[in-house]
Formats: sequence, structure tokens, C-alpha cells
Amino acid sequence: MNILDSDNFTLISNFSRIACRGGGKCRFVKNHLQAKEVNYLVNMGCDKVFDLSAVEMLDHNIITVWIYRSPYGEFYDFFSKLEVVINRVQVKNK
Repeated sequence: MNILDSDNFTLISNFSRIACRGGGKCRFVKNHLQAKEVNYLVNMGCDKVFDLSAVEMLDHNIITVWIYRSPYGEFYDFFSKLEVVINRVQVKNK
């Protein structure tokens, strides 16, 4: 991480593609904020369909989810996965 000054930030969540070269994402949160990765959503990502990372902001009782739909993936598969993610978050009342 030589190109990023991360002294004031903490890595909370990330997603790396397995079957494809390149891509992926990570989420940093300012050090003074209390946050954690949303464990029950971690494995929802699927190469060429649905990239996902999710963070719960503990001080605010909210979950932020970042989703990317690959233009090469099946549209139906994306919405099917999205529905599962929404349902899992709703069950947790966040």
C-alpha cells in the first residue's frame, strides 16, 4: 500500500475476484468511526455476476453495501443474488 496513505483509515471489507484477472475492491473507514465487516454477507459475491462488500457502521446502526454488476454476467443471476442480500439485511433489522 505504498501509493495510499492509510494512517487515518482502517481496512474493513474487501472483495477479490477468483476466476478473473484484475478487479476487486476494498473499503476503508476513518479510524475514529466504529465499523465492522458484515460477516453474513461476505461470501455473497460471485465472479462475473456480483461483487459485494458490506460494512456495518456501529455508532449509527446502519449497514452500507457496495455492489457491482459485471456487464458480462447474467442479469437474472444478479437480481436473484440482490434479492437474497436485501432479505438478509432486512432480517437483521438494519
